[in-house]
Amino acid sequence: MNKQHLETITDKLAISAKQIENTARLLEEGGYCALCFPI
Repeated sequence: MNKQHLETITDKLAISAKQIENTARLLEEGGYCALCFPI
């Protein structure tokens, strides 16, 4: 694995973490499935 590849993986993980965070917040607020509507 080269550095670029690792950076790409890191970016994707960061995006996933952000989506999970947003999903959790939306579920707390509204209760609908945010995973069905990715942010």
